[in-house]
Amino acid sequence: MKRFKILQVSLVAALVFGFSASQVSAFSSIVWGFPGLYDPYDPCPGPHTPGGTSLRDLYYLPAPSTAYIGALEWQFSGENRYTPTATHYRPPEERWSFDWGGPLFGTLCIDEYTAYDDHHNFSADDEIIWDPDGEWCRHGAHLSTSYVRDPLRDPLELDWVQVFVASYDKHGVPAGTPLADPFYNDGTDDGPFYFSNLDNPADFYRGGNLFADWVFGDTPGASHLESTAYHVSLDLQLFLASRNPLDPRHVFIHDGIGWGYEGVCVPAPASLTIALVGLGLVRALRRRKALL
Repeated sequence: MKRFKILQVSLVAALVFGFSASQVSAFSSIVWGFPGLYDPYDPCPGPHTPGGTSLRDLYYLPAPSTAYIGALEWQFSGENRYTPTATHYRPPEERWSFDWGGPLFGTLCIDEYTAYDDHHNFSADDEIIWDPDGEWCRHGAHLSTSYVRDPLRDPLELDWVQVFVASYDKHGVPAGTPLADPFYNDGTDDGPFYFSNLDNPADFYRGGNLFADWVFGDTPGASHLESTAYHVSLDLQLFLASRNPLDPRHVFIHDGIGWGYEGVCVPAPASLTIALVGLGLVRALRRRKALL
């Protein structure tokens, strides 16, 4: 992985993130943080479907889009509360509202932004077991970021709110639909924030910013059988948010960043030929190889 020293936003914009002059952050700065890891591409180890996973360009978002606010309102402003078991009624006094909250003035640190493309298997409990010889290939990315608050101009309390657009259906919602992350809500709370009230954000964060007021970490990914062709993309928009002190369910969305990944696996010609013969032959060849 590449390791970067801390850079002010003007250098990061030009060299890494591709900011234009009109996109200079309303944060006082966006910097490479601690330890400042950046790895934009990870090749698939194969052998059946060569390919790899690449990061989306990281970019600054001065305000949430209409689609972003719409995703939050669909999940949290109406009468329906979506959970893994059912859709539950949400009374009016428990519904949320969302507005743009204006710029922030602290420092956003990108502590790690890396692509991964690894093999694994699944346990009997459907948990991932990382194994370089596993039959499953997983494409994904990791983002760890932290925020140092401006003590004079920023709100006293901030939280993370993220919306994603996936190239695959999510719990019956069609691909390409903006959704608040996570979807479904796991049922432990009914808030729009990325971390639930039972989460410890430090458990998901892989950076080392000792000066951070708030930390964020996310490692999304999608798996497929390594013997099959696959294409996946995930685009995410992460914002900092505050609450109206007079109405805690009225959320103000401030500055944010966009990130994500794209993963591709394409069958090699030899693998494609084997696949046409049948999986039974593949298993037989593997057993025979083990005996040689």
